[in-house]
Amino acid sequence: MKWAAVLGLFALASIAGPSSPAGAAEDEGEDVAEPLPWRIDAETVFLRRVVEAASGRPVAGATVRLYAEDPLPIPGFGSPLATVASGADGWVRVRKADLDAALLERYGKPVWAYAEAPGLGPNGEYGITAEDGDWELGPSTTRRVAIEDRIGRPVAGARVGWFLGCGHMPDLRSARTGPDGVAHLVGVSTQGAAEMWVDAPGFASGYARGWLPWEPSVTTTVEWSGVVEGTILRHDGTPAAYVPIGGHGFHRGPWTVTDANGHFRFVGSDHAFPGSSVYGELGAAEGDGAAERPSPRQVKIPVPPPGHRAIVRLPAPGAEAAPSSTTRLVVEPRIAWPTSKDEPRLRVIAVHSEDGWTTATEVGEQGVAPFDVRPGRYDVHVEARREGCELVCSRARATAVADATYGGWVPVKMPLPA
Repeated sequence: MKWAAVLGLFALASIAGPSSPAGAAEDEGEDVAEPLPWRIDAETVFLRRVVEAASGRPVAGATVRLYAEDPLPIPGFGSPLATVASGADGWVRVRKADLDAALLERYGKPVWAYAEAPGLGPNGEYGITAEDGDWELGPSTTRRVAIEDRIGRPVAGARVGWFLGCGHMPDLRSARTGPDGVAHLVGVSTQGAAEMWVDAPGFASGYARGWLPWEPSVTTTVEWSGVVEGTILRHDGTPAAYVPIGGHGFHRGPWTVTDANGHFRFVGSDHAFPGSSVYGELGAAEGDGAAERPSPRQVKIPVPPPGHRAIVRLPAPGAEAAPSSTTRLVVEPRIAWPTSKDEPRLRVIAVHSEDGWTTATEVGEQGVAPFDVRPGRYDVHVEARREGCELVCSRARATAVADATYGGWVPVKMPLPA
């Protein structure tokens, strides 16, 4: 028995053959091609494998775009820092050399990645890291979006943008409403947190109500809005080109920029009514070259009544706007309502005829509207609204001159409401 055991061990050692030499790698003899698709190197910015969510199979030819957040999302914005396609194995790699140098200098490093492929819905992820892992694309679908105004009428010609993530990101899908106020977003995803942004002529731009996964359509209401037009001038009177103009939200927008002549046409603001203001954002270049990012420095642009242009002169670089001397302008609306209970609320708007500077106030208990204004000629508008109703039932217009020494006083006869 003892010798049989020894002979058996000797036979096993003979079959196993000689041991590997000292220091030899355990995987010696393996044929592994380099570089491995999942291996990260110092030049890799982004590395993922795109797969179908349902099957886990790799998706070849998926388009992946990397974006930095654009703080000035004017219409048509959004250029990717890099655009690449996944290989046959679904892997997609973005290297530093793939990034657009000019966009990288202007906006900084990419923070959002979007992927899409034919027949599959887009997907987006925040936080660009060079890490491996599967990135799932789910099925795509078509969503019906109905846009209506405050009294339920369809809004034709509205543009509905669909995007993933932050409002500083461009639209991945868009469509326009027809005469019935309905748009169809084709090829949107059924997964992820999507947003919709609506631009419609004559209405305030804004986020649309999102939909739940089981909803085949969604209806959203837009508010009426006006158009603000004007000119931005430098301190020396020359046009200030490419100055961003925005409302009160300062995120998705709406935004526009002045043209080469300093003119702007701002649509979609929810503050585009007389007595309110929109704002110009002054970047480091203060209107030189391309539109700058929004900065903490702002210039207030009072909204004039319809038919008037707002004209704003910027202070000199590094200087604050010089305070102007003021005088008193008193507006006295004269009304002849049938009974005292019908007396309306009166709002008075004064527009400086030279540059469009605008101010507004309500008529007080003494029946007058006093203004502290700069000397000059003014177009005065008076609007009457009944209690509990925001619709204007009567309006009148007059011209007044506010003298630097004596001020000004103007009576305005109000017609009876229709």
